[in-house]
Amino acid sequence: MSDGGRSSLPPVWPVILPLALSASPADALRGLGWVARGRRVRGWNLIHRAASAHPAYYRRWIAKAEGRIIRNFCAEQRSTIRPAPVGCLILGAEPEGVRRTLHSVRASLGSMTPVWMEAAVAGIVGATLIHADTPLGEWLARLGPELDWLLPLRAGDMVSPALGAVLARVAPDPSTNGVVFWDEDRSRDGRRQDPWLKPGWDPMLLGDGGGVMGAGLIAMSRMRAVAQQHWAAADLAGVVDALRWILAGEDIAPLHLPLILTHRRSEPAGTGAMARADVGESPTIVAPAVWPDVSIIIPVRDRPDLLRSCLAGLRMLVYPGRLEIAVVDNDSVEPETRALLARLIREDAVLVLPHPGPFNFAAMVNYAVANTSGEVLCLLNNDVEPLDGSWLETMVRHAVRQTVGAVGARLLYPDGTIQHAGVAIGIGGAAGHVQKGVDPRDPRFSHWHSRSRTVSAVTAACMVVERCKFRLAGGMDAGAFPVDFNDVDLCLKLEAAGLHNVLAVEATLIHHESQSRGTRRSPEAAARFARELALLQVRWNTRTAQDPHHSPRFRREAERCTLAFE
Repeated sequence: MSDGGRSSLPPVWPVILPLALSASPADALRGLGWVARGRRVRGWNLIHRAASAHPAYYRRWIAKAEGRIIRNFCAEQRSTIRPAPVGCLILGAEPEGVRRTLHSVRASLGSMTPVWMEAAVAGIVGATLIHADTPLGEWLARLGPELDWLLPLRAGDMVSPALGAVLARVAPDPSTNGVVFWDEDRSRDGRRQDPWLKPGWDPMLLGDGGGVMGAGLIAMSRMRAVAQQHWAAADLAGVVDALRWILAGEDIAPLHLPLILTHRRSEPAGTGAMARADVGESPTIVAPAVWPDVSIIIPVRDRPDLLRSCLAGLRMLVYPGRLEIAVVDNDSVEPETRALLARLIREDAVLVLPHPGPFNFAAMVNYAVANTSGEVLCLLNNDVEPLDGSWLETMVRHAVRQTVGAVGARLLYPDGTIQHAGVAIGIGGAAGHVQKGVDPRDPRFSHWHSRSRTVSAVTAACMVVERCKFRLAGGMDAGAFPVDFNDVDLCLKLEAAGLHNVLAVEATLIHHESQSRGTRRSPEAAARFARELALLQVRWNTRTAQDPHHSPRFRREAERCTLAFE
């Protein structure tokens, strides 16, 4: 996306700039300098990044942006379906928590909303008391057919005052969606914090129910069917297990509402049946019955030091199947490089494939795929440094699954910050690396960089994909994308073929980004990049596309997850 244009300040500058100047004066002033020179995107990304570190940043977003976002969202809905009736189940017996939860439900969904709760609380009328050990199947059977949706909440959690209005405008269909879920945050001493903005439905990230329970609706028809078959004898807390069973169904199509509509009582994640899943707990992927052969493809042009380091890292690999290492040489001329390649050929340890001519990464990869034999392909940059011997096994576990296309590793810069944690379409009008530059220990929006999840694309710097799927997508487009965006294009073709791409954070490596090609562009290279960017935007509509695996509440101009005020 062009970064030029006028250096005028956006309407939110009176909100953002003071926060940035207070939190990080140096970054704020540097950002203003970029804005003054006409580099608005770069400057405001830096200013927003500085402001996001301020303790009041989220509170300002709530005060200045959230209400407008909710109003605009509701205005965009065109549903003419009658809103489906909702009932609420409050789990937990802490009296003050029950009182707060019930009050928020009544304020948002109306005083006539049916509510069931486990605890008798003085002063509360109009809610039905049920015993915690009541069998789930028995309770559901007594409810009758008039309710379409169940909203399970934990005592102490509150729903947004806007929830009722949003549901009335959206009017989800229980027979189509089965589950509706939304974003959430935490409430401590009456102050909201720690927003969790979610992507569209992602079984890897949300299939355990932690991001849906307490922040979503469950179709009563599905609850009754599952409870009757599997959880009839479970107590009321069995609604958690029933939800997981529903989410595991192949016909499930949960609807995501990208609004923060639940405010959970603040306590450490994972403490309680309805708390959201712990950060870093990615699903366990079953090993294949037979480990496939893997061809590791490394495109190079000189830089023998990087190739030597990369190969040394590969010697650490502990992989149950057969490995084939192929180095694709693009006109290396340094004597040290030629001597290294000759030695590799002589020792028969590595397959060396000469590929002369102008640098064309996509063509080099396609050539190597045609001249290797592994059932699984591993594309690996020569400037990627493995940290352990298990990363390939982890990625192959994902790649051999029938529904998975390309699998990417989480890559870190040498200073330990994130270089790649998945690619989102639409960032900067093209595609961007989510959370680039973030410390992986940073708890803010940590689900985006600390959990394995579904993504639109991954980088070819370390990508694993089955050979048959690579061919199904037609390989890399060497004509349209010789250097940039060839990996994004490949991943989107895999997605278009009905597969989904995966970020596997358990596979974490170091990436000395672009050291073999350098970071400065000649005029010819800049023109070539502009052509490839234009092709990407036309082919995949990246100027306006909203990535379903990224939140629309994040700024499209920034790779770091920062809230959009505009």
